[in-house]
Amino acid sequence: MQSKVQLSVLFLFLIGIFLFNNCSDPSNESKDFLPTGGSVKIQLLDPVETLDPLKIILHSDWHISKNIFEGLVGYGDTYDNVEPLIAQSWEVLENGKKFIFKLRRDIKFHDDPCFPGGKGRNLTSKDILFSFERLASPKSNNINWGLFIDKIVGINDFNKNISDSISGIKLINDYEIEFHLTKPYYTFLKILASPPAYIIPKEAVVY
Repeated sequence: MQSKVQLSVLFLFLIGIFLFNNCSDPSNESKDFLPTGGSVKIQLLDPVETLDPLKIILHSDWHISKNIFEGLVGYGDTYDNVEPLIAQSWEVLENGKKFIFKLRRDIKFHDDPCFPGGKGRNLTSKDILFSFERLASPKSNNINWGLFIDKIVGINDFNKNISDSISGIKLINDYEIEFHLTKPYYTFLKILASPPAYIIPKEAVVY
């Protein structure tokens, strides 16, 4: 059965950051101002077909989803510039075969009924692991699966139900996670900035 994301929950706290950066007066240096409520209007030439990160292929879908979700990293001013988002920083080891990401500790999922008591919670490394297990799961019918085939150790076996875990992704603690690649990939960080690598909570997904 195809997975279905309850998209209302996936309004990550980052929409607030988006609003602040794009709608506030840059000359206002006050740290007391935070936007509350309101709406964002965006003109699109094409319809939005899906906001499930694993099924996004159209630019219009990506244009909206990148203001709702975030990945470990994201694109900066150009597609050649990758900047930290959920990841506070990262370290590249073993000649590009190992990445250790340190996560920000101030990220929370938006309040939603899918969470106990309707209260959103902090994002941790377990959410990173879950999101990658979901994108690699054959049950998800990830149309962007080709971006990840052969790249992370053990991800192919997980996709084929040979293994019940992705051996190349290891939790260090709640705010650190390791990725072991099958070989160095210059484009790996750019792949992590793409929609399929957006991070979602387990509570928001049903199969």
